[in-house]
Amino acid sequence: TRLEVFERPMNPPIRNMEDLAGRRIAPLLSPYAVVQSDMVRTAPNRGGVACLLKTYRYFNNESDVAHAAARDCAEELVADGTSLPSVHAALTFLYLEEYREGRNPRQRDPLAAADRSSRLAVELGPESARAHQARMAVHKVLGETAAARAAGQKALAFNPYDTDIIADYAAWLISQGDVEEGQQLLRRAEELFDARPAWVEVYRYLSAWLLGQDERAHSIARFLDPGRSQLLAVVTLIDAAETGDAERAVEAEQQLQRDDPTLLSEPEANLRRRGFSPDMAARVADGIRKGQVLARSFTGNQREK
Repeated sequence: TRLEVFERPMNPPIRNMEDLAGRRIAPLLSPYAVVQSDMVRTAPNRGGVACLLKTYRYFNNESDVAHAAARDCAEELVADGTSLPSVHAALTFLYLEEYREGRNPRQRDPLAAADRSSRLAVELGPESARAHQARMAVHKVLGETAAARAAGQKALAFNPYDTDIIADYAAWLISQGDVEEGQQLLRRAEELFDARPAWVEVYRYLSAWLLGQDERAHSIARFLDPGRSQLLAVVTLIDAAETGDAERAVEAEQQLQRDDPTLLSEPEANLRRRGFSPDMAARVADGIRKGQVLARSFTGNQREK
């Protein structure tokens, strides 16, 4: 009956309003969750929030055009004197994309620019989870493992319900070889994404592949679009080698040749620049090379015909 429904205790019970806001509301407001995802898809301009939406839009489907739009918007706010730590954090992530992926490079050191932005984000918002997430992003690219872990844990402590921060920390753990812990955290967050950004799909696949969860890995890879990001092309190439899908391997390799050939010619160095540990960079690079062998074998056979 209706009365029984209302009297039945919730499992797990909501003990206080903080618990309600954290477990039930905060995930909906996290980047790429239902509310933010709807705003990204439907609203071209929402005042000061527009810059953050453009940043989320870029990471959902990476392109030079989307990156430039988000970076220009955030830099204009900074030039106008914004004190929002989230804007400086967003700039950190965008500057790191210049460094890692060569997006819209300028005549300056993008890593130094990211470091400055992240430090200012923390200065403006010492209790901002997003600011400490930005510091984690810089530390992981610099290979400062202990500092990255501390910053990530601090970000989670300030907002343990933010799905973007949970997934970001999980992705970093996976890139360091803490794959089981990373996958557990990632699974906590991934179902709350209304539209999973490209980078989350990368680490969903990598965690399954590294743990030998072949069926899950192939299921994830089946619908990936290698054009959404450079690392999505990488995992598509790896999975093509695992499944013997030569045409898919050729597609992914050609995408990487267009987007970032160094992921084919110098995969370990490229992955280290993105914050992967040496061991993890070597394992992923080995998967890339197997995909290349398959793609070239198929292309050679096609030429002979």
